Amino acid sequence: MAGVTGDYRALDALIGQLGKLGPEVRRECAAVFAEQLGTLVSEGFDAAQAPDGTPWAPLAPRTLARRRKRSARPLLDTGRLRSSFAITSDAEGVYLSTPVVYAATHQHGRGAIPARPFLPGDVLPSAWAAAFEETARDLMEHVL
Repeated sequence: MAGVTGDYRALDALIGQLGKLGPEVRRECAAVFAEQLGTLVSEGFDAAQAPDGTPWAPLAPRTLARRRKRSARPLLDTGRLRSSFAITSDAEGVYLSTPVVYAATHQHGRGAIPARPFLPGDVLPSAWAAAFEETARDLMEHVL
């Protein structure tokens, strides 16, 4: 059986330091990630694109006609969905919720309504992963 060998003192020291982090530090770190999640979601609405950078489908001509002089940008007619997200955190993680019942329709699509995802699917897009990774590095420097 092949094994991995080397000097793991630095890794053991890091693991020891991480084990000492109490719930308060974990809460503070989660709060930073929660803020970043809110920023990433908001940037997607600003750019009218999915987390992976894919532009949202444009509005149908029939929808545009109904809107008259209101916004022609998808998911921004009233701003209700965009402003509905509650992003909270605790020592265990970060949570996003919305009371808007049509959020799932826009995230996944339904019938003639195309999907216009504002949250990642099963795979975290590389831009989001890079942003969270950078935040994690900054937090590690700050906390440790």
